[in-house]
This record gives sequence, C-alpha cells and structure tokens, in this order.
Amino acid sequence: MGIHSITFLAATFLALLPCQLGDCEAGKAGSEDCAASGRVLLQRTFEQRAQTLAVKEEEYNHITAEDAAVRVNVGGQHVAVQVTVHPASEVGRTGTGTWIIKMPDGCTNAFLHSLAEGMPEGSEKEFEGDPDHGGLCIFQMKGTKEKVEKELQTHEFQATPIVETDSDVYAIPTIHEDVGSIDGKQNTLLEHSSG
Repeated sequence: MGIHSITFLAATFLALLPCQLGDCEAGKAGSEDCAASGRVLLQRTFEQRAQTLAVKEEEYNHITAEDAAVRVNVGGQHVAVQVTVHPASEVGRTGTGTWIIKMPDGCTNAFLHSLAEGMPEGSEKEFEGDPDHGGLCIFQMKGTKEKVEKELQTHEFQATPIVETDSDVYAIPTIHEDVGSIDGKQNTLLEHSSG
C-alpha cells in the first residue's frame, strides 16, 4: 500500500471521527453502533479504493505488455509475445547484446537450426541447444531489440517462445560474520539484554 493510500484512509477516518463521536456522545447511538458504522464505512471506502487501484494496475500492465510485445506466428496464429529487456543486461545498458529465445514445450535441432538461417542483417547466432540429445531447447543471438523482433516475425513456432535478454546472475554470498554477538554471546533482538 502506497503512502497516498495510507494518507487517503487516514483522512477518511479523521473526517468521519467527529461525526461518529458526536453521535455517540450525544447519545444518538450506542457505542457498538458507532464502532460498527465506522468499520462499515471505512471498509466500503477501502474496498472502493482497492478496486480503483486494481483497475489502474491492470490498465498499466496491459499497456506495458503491449509496448513490449511482438506478434509471432505460433501454430498458424499470430500471438503477442513479450520481449523482456533486463535493465542490467548488455542490451539494457547499450541497446545491443545477447538474446535468449526459449521454447518451453520443446523443439528439435532442425527447428533451432532453421532460426539461424536468414537472420536479420547485423545480427548473428551465438548458440543453439541440442534438444534431440537431451539438451536445452534454446537459441541465442546477438543483436538489438529490433533485430530479435524481426527474427521472431520471420519464423513459425510450434509453441509460444519466451524471449529475454541475457543477464548476469550472481550467487548469494555466504556471510561468516558473527553479526549478532555481544561479548562473544550470540543474541537476537528479542534475546538481547543490557544487564
């Protein structure tokens, strides 16, 4: 929940508080009625705000997915395929680099080899898997986003491919420091005593 949502809910609560308290203090309603009424009103306001945010998020996701999609022939039908550019990738930094095209439902060596034929000018094949012998069903190429989109549009796929830039992956380092020790004793925030 963003700061604007919290501010909105707090303002709504504070705006309702004097009216509810005034009714309760004047004896117009019992304290349980006041509490129930306030909860219902806050809940209704919260639900309306949540629905508005959900609609806006759905619209945003639709717009960004369309912006990053390319039409690809999959089994004789044109479908939108998302082309993901990772910000830390070479493509994200320079505009050109390695792209990975994965076929999650499998493929053949012949299909991967066909991707290497007739590639857009200025792009080149870097690697193709060996699925016929138990290898991965992936194709890697070097080029710009426009080149990979053209490559995708000039071939027919049997299943929807996953297309993304190659990026560095780092292992999470093991930390061997004794972070929580005081005077050689292992303590957590809950166990720490000053005496």
